[in-house]
Amino acid sequence: MIDKIGMVFIGNTVNAALAFLITILLSKILAVEDFGKYGYLYALSIIVGTVLDFAAGTAFVIHYNKNRIQDTVLKNYHAFRFTSFLVLGLGSILLFSVQWDAYTTEGKLFLVTTTMATLAGRHFQFYYQALGNYRDNGIVTVTINAV
Repeated sequence: MIDKIGMVFIGNTVNAALAFLITILLSKILAVEDFGKYGYLYALSIIVGTVLDFAAGTAFVIHYNKNRIQDTVLKNYHAFRFTSFLVLGLGSILLFSVQWDAYTTEGKLFLVTTTMATLAGRHFQFYYQALGNYRDNGIVTVTINAV
């Protein structure tokens, strides 16, 4: 138990430090206007990712560990994640087809990419958490923020 807590603590610490350093780096690299735009888009991608997640990850962890019906629960979880990516893909087509003067194609691509990375990362985060594999869970968490 102590080793799992330690692994989660290390992952969360590295994650927080990485997020802090990336924010500082981006504030130095980007102009103020661009930093504001991409900050807004990043926040929007977190919101969209949370909505598309619809607490499926948490439910998966609970059902997987409670019922141990691995095959059925795992298939349902993968099907839900596939549906989330499908909805995101269709939303992306709509996003790129609608004129949004405030954001360029690059900004829209940033939004789609960060949302997809967040969803994919959450998928593996919850999967590893359900399996009790906290080392890989921590690696995925750090990787999400690095991307």
